[in-house]
Amino acid sequence: KKKQARLESDINAAIAREIAAARKRVEEAERLAAAKAKAANKPKPAAAKTKTSAEYLTSSPKSAKLNSDFERSQGALPYPVNGTFTERFGKHKQGQATYVNNGVNIEAAPGATVKAVFNGEVRSVACPQGTCYVLIKHGQYFTVYQNLKSVSVNVGENVTTNQPIGVVASAYGQNMLQFQIIRTKSFLNPEGWIRK
Repeated sequence: KKKQARLESDINAAIAREIAAARKRVEEAERLAAAKAKAANKPKPAAAKTKTSAEYLTSSPKSAKLNSDFERSQGALPYPVNGTFTERFGKHKQGQATYVNNGVNIEAAPGATVKAVFNGEVRSVACPQGTCYVLIKHGQYFTVYQNLKSVSVNVGENVTTNQPIGVVASAYGQNMLQFQIIRTKSFLNPEGWIRK
């Protein structure tokens, strides 16, 4: 569980970097528009209202459309790997300890291929503790695929639905994928998004 907490800290930091980069792009575009208006002796554009993190992440037409398409796919996303749920989203108790699973665990066959559940852009690939994870951006939504033995995508690459992105690793005697869906910074229950 400590390993999982460190991993989720890395993922949260990657998402925070995405939000900061999107904010910087929007603010730079607004600054350039104001400078252009001033150079042309036109009225300065009205000051933009303060945006939310979600608005920064969906500020381009491409990311806004991807975001909208992802939302419409709720309940229809394919499984990221062929397998069976072994641990569900939410609070769990193990002995006297309680913990929260911010995703779902899916047990799969040894060497099973993990696939992207929706079109998006790979924003982070890391192997911090012997296994890897992939973070894919879909507008303000992110999907996370943890516990990969190997990865077949790179940061900046656009992926499509059902495209292979890696191979599931064995952890604690199980071939198990940890799969998460995050909206901006909030963890969502993947079971409400995956096709029944």
